[in-house]
Amino acid sequence: MYNTPIAYFLTFTVRGSWRHGDVRGSWKRNAQFVAPDSNVIVIPNNNPPHYLREEECRIVENALAEVCAERQWVLHEKSVLNNHVHVVVTAPDITPENVMKLLKAKATMRLRKAGFVGTEEKIWTRHGSTKYIFDEKGLHTTCEYVRNQLHPDKYHEQQLEQHL
Repeated sequence: MYNTPIAYFLTFTVRGSWRHGDVRGSWKRNAQFVAPDSNVIVIPNNNPPHYLREEECRIVENALAEVCAERQWVLHEKSVLNNHVHVVVTAPDITPENVMKLLKAKATMRLRKAGFVGTEEKIWTRHGSTKYIFDEKGLHTTCEYVRNQLHPDKYHEQQLEQHL
């Protein structure tokens, strides 16, 4: 076992794609689980859900790889689905929270440049999940999990049929 993590497993969601009361359940900022409850779901008029389309997923994937290359981080695995993003990365001497901020910022910049997101529009939810990976077995298991996510195109089609 290592004293410091060998990688981070980061997950962040697309704004509005997973609200409190959702059938999957959700988590409050204080790590309190919110059970599914259709009476709780509220979608403000000025903040409708956003789902990444196929081209947007590719732009985000490229932005993640670009940040990692620029900073000489090891991008072990990534999966960009229409409603959330998984990243497994080794980024020494920086907190996982700051890694996530940098990844989100670059992806947002690229989506705006391509015209998919307005200059004032928020695309990501606040924060996300940051997990530490301490050994090779954990790294392998996490990469397998991310690698075996539903392909973005198929997931995108399924989600759009359900939500649009």
